[in-house]
Amino acid sequence: MFGRSAGTMGRAAKALHQRFTSDQRGVSAIEFGMLAVPFFGVLMGIFMNSYVLFSQTSLDYAVYHAARQVMTGQIQNNSTIVDAKSFIQQVMCGPTTNLPSYMNCNNLQVDMRVLPNFASSDPAAIFAPGGTQQFCPGSGSSYVMLSVNYPLPTLFPLLTGWVTNIGISNAGSTLDANGHPVRMLESSIVLRNEPFTSTTTLPGC
Repeated sequence: MFGRSAGTMGRAAKALHQRFTSDQRGVSAIEFGMLAVPFFGVLMGIFMNSYVLFSQTSLDYAVYHAARQVMTGQIQNNSTIVDAKSFIQQVMCGPTTNLPSYMNCNNLQVDMRVLPNFASSDPAAIFAPGGTQQFCPGSGSSYVMLSVNYPLPTLFPLLTGWVTNIGISNAGSTLDANGHPVRMLESSIVLRNEPFTSTTTLPGC
């Protein structure tokens, strides 16, 4: 009697185990749950890198066109451009701006200074802690360095912290005044002005 009961229970347990191991329902949901986090993490990383690269390219393009106006004397002979603020409003963010609409012009930082030669340029030190900004486009034949800095807000703040926590380099990222993560974009160009005649002298020079 006892042997038959044990045998019946054994067969029932074996049948239950077979049913459990052969049941494929819900497998897709479980596999998706295991892969969803890394998949969407990689996807957001692709979006973030594309966003940063596009923004950096746009900033470089805008700085290039602004530098062209400096080199040809258009800025020096424009009496309405007297400081970095007016330069940003009329040139960097003017009617023909090359910056994308999501970039806030109020957050742009501009430095323009005269150099003794090309080799003396050091744009990294300008926006470093303790650095001071100038605005002097120079006169004809002057060596000039134009540098622009922009704190680009991150698309996925949580991803930025996660990337840092797992030990992957997140160079260029910092926090803005409100504690929000941003990536600092910088674009600099060193040029020599054409031998034009300047009609105005800016206070910064």
